[in-house]
Amino acid sequence: MSKIKIMSFNLRYDNEGDGINSFTNRIDRVLEVISKESADVIGFQEVLPSMRDKLRTSLSDYCMVSCGRGKNLDGESMLIGFKSDKVEMISCESFWLSLTPTIPGSRYGGDQSGCPRMFTSVLLKHCDVENPFRFINTHLDHVGENARYYGAMQLVQYISQHQEKFVLTGDFNAEPDAKEIKICEM
Repeated sequence: MSKIKIMSFNLRYDNEGDGINSFTNRIDRVLEVISKESADVIGFQEVLPSMRDKLRTSLSDYCMVSCGRGKNLDGESMLIGFKSDKVEMISCESFWLSLTPTIPGSRYGGDQSGCPRMFTSVLLKHCDVENPFRFINTHLDHVGENARYYGAMQLVQYISQHQEKFVLTGDFNAEPDAKEIKICEM
């Protein structure tokens, strides 16, 4: 039986205020880790457009898919990368964690931060595996416990609507015993 190697990687958005730890100063180390791990599929979080461009240029053996979480599909994304010689993409879609998931930039409101949250889902077929699988990558809210819980519920509902086996990666911004994590333990 063939194994598929999966990786989740929160890159921390590129912030000049991070000084020596800014993405510009970390990119070589990030690429080194990706090369060493050699994952078939990677779910990245906190990827700004300039970071996405750098990853696409530097990781030519990976196909990268995503859109930004803002109203105009700009800004931070939940990038998914997969090795194009091992994995074929069948479909790709993005949804916002909100009551209106198809409206870019939408939010739950309430205790949610000002940041729209979303997930990207791809249906993939690995060359060594007969059946396709769904790979979902997200980043839940960093402020609101309720926003995280609603987002987790939305993810569970989405997954339950699909027949395929799945992998869920992301930054859940919660402790292992939090209710928003428990709801994802299916």
